[in-house]
Amino acid sequence: MAAGAIGDRVYVAGGRFGGGFSSEFTGVLEIFDTTAGTWSTGAPMPTPRSGNNGIAVGDCLYTWGGEFSGGVFEENEVYHAPTDAWRALAPMSTPIHGVVGAGYLDGLIYAPGGGTERGGSSGSTWHLVFATAGTCP
Repeated sequence: MAAGAIGDRVYVAGGRFGGGFSSEFTGVLEIFDTTAGTWSTGAPMPTPRSGNNGIAVGDCLYTWGGEFSGGVFEENEVYHAPTDAWRALAPMSTPIHGVVGAGYLDGLIYAPGGGTERGGSSGSTWHLVFATAGTCP
């Protein structure tokens, strides 16, 4: 699942209901308010998936990739917290899943590694970079 903090809230998008890449996945967006200590839901992801990756930048949660029983998702989407709305971005040049970390610097998201085939043993040495300019309202 993808997760990131925006202001005093933590946003968690997608994920699995069971173990393994063939279990049921979701497009739910759950929001934890750290001040109130309560959970709520936001607009669901346009593409439900598991094994997706993400990072919060400004008022937005970016999420990309993921896996399912038929392969790896190429979808790349952004959630704008103030408007509770998602938007599709250009698909990934190389679909990946399972990146364990991502970084943001000077308008670019860096996503190192990740699996290029479904399953836990398909790690890669890919290093994808996404430009964020103009993608978050």
